[in-house]
Amino acid sequence: MAAGLSLTRAEQLRSGAAAWRAGAVGVAGLVASVALIGAYSHYLARVVVAPVRRLAGATRRLADGDLRARVPERGAGEIGVLERGFNSMTATLDRQRAELAASRSRIVTSADQARRRIERDLHDGIQQRLVSLVLDVRATQATLPRSPGLTEPLDRLADALGEAVDELREISRGIHPAILSEAGLGPALKALARRSPVPVELDVDVPGRLPEAVEVAAYYVVSEALTNTAKHAEATVVTVRAHVADGRVRLRIADDGAGGATTGAGSGLLGLADRVEALGGTFTVDSPPGQGTTLHAGLPVTEAGRDPGIPASR
Repeated sequence: MAAGLSLTRAEQLRSGAAAWRAGAVGVAGLVASVALIGAYSHYLARVVVAPVRRLAGATRRLADGDLRARVPERGAGEIGVLERGFNSMTATLDRQRAELAASRSRIVTSADQARRRIERDLHDGIQQRLVSLVLDVRATQATLPRSPGLTEPLDRLADALGEAVDELREISRGIHPAILSEAGLGPALKALARRSPVPVELDVDVPGRLPEAVEVAAYYVVSEALTNTAKHAEATVVTVRAHVADGRVRLRIADDGAGGATTGAGSGLLGLADRVEALGGTFTVDSPPGQGTTLHAGLPVTEAGRDPGIPASR
């Protein structure tokens, strides 16, 4: 009897030990599985998920217009190919944008120089010739006896020549204002304000001379804005502010007219926007109907802010 009990107890102990060992092995296997899954997950996160997230973030930056977005090229296999391809694509786009900006600025500068040459040729050529003819007619009148048959035709001829000179001056001013080349942006804007049919409140704080392309662009922004105001806005006053801050000449032209101006196709403002942006600047229009129009333009005037191809000075 006692021997049977001892055997039974021994069997129970052996069964308990075997069960404990089986449990320990199971727990160890579970722990090892969890560790393996964790290690694999970490591997996936480091090798696949993190690079894909970096690519996604860089893609969002690219979509927002940041062509300098890049990702570290640390991925292996297809991920590495994707990273290198993305960086190559953005570098190409960035280079092409820089080349396009430089090309646009050269076109604008070349056109301005051509306009300036035409204005100079008109001033030094036909305009001077017409002025000489007016003086010759007046000199001839002074030497001739007073006679209605001669005096009146000569007066009409002299007056017509004088009007032709004035019209030619207006044409020359529209092609390229001589005062801009001779005196700079400040005096040129003051001349625009004096000629405007709508009263202009002018505030100019532009010390010294600016790069020629910048002065010309700023002048035409103000000129076109004043012309549009006179033609379409039904405004009673225009406020023009020009000042230099943070390496840029900043323009603000605001009127109290009808509003509703846009930079859409067919608008003269579209050409102004193209000109300003070609020089690396910014151009915005705020013109709610019935609330007037406000134009903002900013043009880089420092070496750091100037696009390639724009001359630094005359």
